[in-house]
Amino acid sequence: MFLLLLVAVIPTLALSGDLQAMLSFTSDWNPKDPSWTPLTAVCSWSGVVCDSNNTVYQFGWQNGTKGTVNMTFLPSGMQALDLSYNQFTGTPNLDSLPSGIQQLDLSNNQFTGTPNLASLPSGMQELHLSNNQFCGATLTNIPCSHITFPAKTTCTPVVQPSNTSAVIFPPCGGKRE
Repeated sequence: MFLLLLVAVIPTLALSGDLQAMLSFTSDWNPKDPSWTPLTAVCSWSGVVCDSNNTVYQFGWQNGTKGTVNMTFLPSGMQALDLSYNQFTGTPNLDSLPSGIQQLDLSNNQFTGTPNLASLPSGMQELHLSNNQFCGATLTNIPCSHITFPAKTTCTPVVQPSNTSAVIFPPCGGKRE
């Protein structure tokens, strides 16, 4: 009876809240840290910082890791994410970032495409995208002084609305527009 109860409770406890979110977020990464398991408290994971309520609010991982980054799976309380110096690919889905995120560092990876900077949360204070392979044009509401971009990317204030900046990545496909 006790064993049956234990088997029924462990999966529920192990895969709840921020732990399940982080397991999903890192699911296709290689290599993974040995601490990233369903049986380890997420606040004990390498790279994770939790608040006094055991809510994940910061994650940093710079380990040459390969895989993709799906922001949909980030814990809702995430405020700072640093995934610089990895080998992540694809176009990050910035429109799925948690609403309270303030700092995002995706620099020094292998991201491509045109990230949707117009959908960044309004409280974003720092954004680092340099040393990737982004292309195309987009807009953001972050002051240019708070953003680092890849080479050949420009960031200039737009007159209307006054708090908007135009971010222009190099053209996609290597052609000048």
